[in-house]
Amino acid sequence: MKSEVHIAKAIIVNQHNQVLITQRPSNHKRSPNAWTTPAGHIEYGETAEEAVIREIKEEVDLDVTIRGFLGIAEMKAIENPLRTIYTHYFFAETEYSTVHLEEREFQAFEWISADKILIDERLAQPVRDMCKLAFKNR
Repeated sequence: MKSEVHIAKAIIVNQHNQVLITQRPSNHKRSPNAWTTPAGHIEYGETAEEAVIREIKEEVDLDVTIRGFLGIAEMKAIENPLRTIYTHYFFAETEYSTVHLEEREFQAFEWISADKILIDERLAQPVRDMCKLAFKNR
């Protein structure tokens, strides 16, 4: 098992200044029913930006434009504290609001206004922190 895992994740904002959040299915192996934003593993030979664009298209069928890199959050894996997960956060914009969920990945989605996303306790603190940073830099 790798000691490091790199994930690319995006804070996606639509034309109405709303952020997309997605809910994992109840049978998801990690964090069932958790609310989050689209993300996925960075594949070999792929940049973090390429990975996040690919994952967004695969998971929610949105075309996005990356507007900036927000930072990297580091955490220990719950199932193995010797494993470190690095999440590369990006700020992305889309002209669309229609979402088609990949059913294995998500069971629901919502577009949340920028002011409400910062206090939405369904989201993990690192996601709310990156949302705050995304809107601060806009």
